[in-house]
Amino acid sequence: MKNNLGELQIFSITNEDVQRKNRVDADYYQPFFDHIVKKVAESKYKLSKLEDVTVLISNGKTPSKESYDEDNDGIGSIPIIKAGTASGRFVDLERIEYVKADVSLGKKAQKNDIFILSAAHQAKYVGKNVSLLDQEPPENTVFVGELICVRADVEKALPEYLFSFLSSKIGYLLLNREKRGQTSHIYPDDIKDIPLPIPSIAVQKKIVAILAKEYEQQKKKEQEIKEILVSIDGYVLGELGIAV
Repeated sequence: MKNNLGELQIFSITNEDVQRKNRVDADYYQPFFDHIVKKVAESKYKLSKLEDVTVLISNGKTPSKESYDEDNDGIGSIPIIKAGTASGRFVDLERIEYVKADVSLGKKAQKNDIFILSAAHQAKYVGKNVSLLDQEPPENTVFVGELICVRADVEKALPEYLFSFLSSKIGYLLLNREKRGQTSHIYPDDIKDIPLPIPSIAVQKKIVAILAKEYEQQKKKEQEIKEILVSIDGYVLGELGIAV
């Protein structure tokens, strides 16, 4: 098969590996991925499995099309985070939708939850979209089955630190490696063993503080772009004599 660089390669795996991982797809065992795992292991900090520093790794539940609130006004309904709501670095609560209150749904979202898009039309995009819910969501907010929610155990890992690792290039490659099937999905049980370096909380706080400044600048730029687009839209409609 070909590796991620499009180069033809031949490699072998042991029966023990196949049984331990419960994987028979050749792509999973590419030497490229072993190289990435070894690089992570070279970190100066202790490695932990993702499941060891979290209290939740779970999909949500996707309601039927008929279950959505047509008015989408939140009156007598339940807020739900969809894939499009969690398509950027941060979950965009302005794009939240609503489902009927009598619908039985899964786990509720909390502030600082991390959402991973678990499916994509092309295999290379699986695991690429990781979003942080950095605001308090409306009460009883739930999330769809296409999203995997990762909730940090704050005594072991800061949510923002976990997010920074999972949304990094290395994090993406480790997530993408776990994809399965012709439709390229990743599942909670597969990503729970992903290795990641866990420094002390004090070191994590330093890393998060530096990243927070960068994220804040990004948010400001995104808001400025939104305002520019609104003003352009208003200008065009005004020139056309269309009042909204």
